[in-house]
Amino acid sequence: MLASSQDKDFIQAYTGCELVALDLKRIFLACASNPSEDMEILLKEAKILEQQVLERASSNLRELFPNLQKKWQATAGPGQLHSELLGAAHLCRALVALRKGTEVEQLVGELFVLPELSQTWNGIQDQAGSANPARGADTKLASFLDAILAWLSSTNTALMWLVRSLTAFGESTNANTSRPYLVPSLHLLTNSVLKASLEHIEKHFPNVFSMSSHAEVFVNNYRKCKKFLTDFSNAMPLLERQYFSQNAVGANFMDKFKIQVYFVMRQNEHLRALEVVSSTSTAGDGYADAAAPSAGIPNTNFQATAVLCEQLTVLWDDRYYLDMLFGKGLRLCVEMIGRYSEFMKQLLAVRSKESEVAMHIAADISVVEKFLSANNKFVTTILTKLDPRQSSTTILSTHHESMLAASKANIVTVFNESIVILAKVREQVESTVIAATTTEATTQFNGLRGVAGLYRMQGKPAPTRASPYVEAALRGYHFNNKIFCTTTYYLLTF
Repeated sequence: MLASSQDKDFIQAYTGCELVALDLKRIFLACASNPSEDMEILLKEAKILEQQVLERASSNLRELFPNLQKKWQATAGPGQLHSELLGAAHLCRALVALRKGTEVEQLVGELFVLPELSQTWNGIQDQAGSANPARGADTKLASFLDAILAWLSSTNTALMWLVRSLTAFGESTNANTSRPYLVPSLHLLTNSVLKASLEHIEKHFPNVFSMSSHAEVFVNNYRKCKKFLTDFSNAMPLLERQYFSQNAVGANFMDKFKIQVYFVMRQNEHLRALEVVSSTSTAGDGYADAAAPSAGIPNTNFQATAVLCEQLTVLWDDRYYLDMLFGKGLRLCVEMIGRYSEFMKQLLAVRSKESEVAMHIAADISVVEKFLSANNKFVTTILTKLDPRQSSTTILSTHHESMLAASKANIVTVFNESIVILAKVREQVESTVIAATTTEATTQFNGLRGVAGLYRMQGKPAPTRASPYVEAALRGYHFNNKIFCTTTYYLLTF
């Protein structure tokens, strides 16, 4: 601790610096509100004095901060650092009064934050694993972000001791703002700690933002960084949090993620998977016996049906889904359904005379219609992702509740309208099959009217078993009924 005489001179010098800065601030405000010739002269003199005060305050702070840090380390805690901290507060308030608070924030970042970042980084360098698709996360990045969040609750570092002393961090909303160390309008958490941490991530984890890694790793890295920013913000005092929400530091960092590139790659994968099985020349006769396990569909007649349901489900799977791609995901769903509908329409046009194939087409269309119905799991999953509430205890205003309900209704309408073409194809199949079955059965009854007269004329006894034409007439009915019963049973259990 400084001797008492030194302590007095020490505090007076820095207090005087702050008082002069506050007087200059008043002069600048007065000159701006009441311009005149005399004020112009005063303003010129004030700017000369301002430059002198800024140079003195910056120089003194650059000497004081390192000394304060050394004494902290030497005493392993705040100890007897009241005078040094009080002097630093006076100098910081002087710079803030003269609109140079960023110099303080940059200085804290250089002298306090960067050493902590280097120490944290070195501590996790030997950690095994970088981007491990099996675990689905970049383990070093996760450890680094967790370590930074741990700083916020730490009390044994010079960095957080300084942040807690100069700002309202760690205190309640109604904290005493008249304490001697407090520096209003100083945003150390955002502009010193967070900004330097994010720059460190950009430097040491450049692949985090690109699709050079596995898709699941990219999504988990994005979510981890987003959650980090949310947790960091929630730990801030109210005024600092409000400043952070209006600041672009977090938004600019998240914008570095190649989200659009990621979506285009995923979109191409989904469309390519559907395109491979959507050829009328290779579609088969409807005995593909395909499955869509992710969608919970054990059997479909055509491969394209299974692929459609599988790809739609994977598109919204938590392993690959990102909130900001909600709208693009909906448009991709509609496009995939449209391509599938066109394929089924073309397939029916080519194979319409084959009743068996036509019935298989109708059966698969019914599966897709059921899959896209409002009460099915697929649509309810999408509606759940639209809901902003994180828990059942979150309450929305009446206005927002009505907006949410309207949005959900619109999404259901989108899916209902997307399968209109499929419904028309299915109706066409049903009409075609009924007409074909009727024609086939009718030909067997051409001589039916003369049978009774022939029996009476020849005096034959009444028949005791079915005539040969009955089995042939009912053949189409039995076949269609078999497919219908199988499809109905599946739809009821789907």
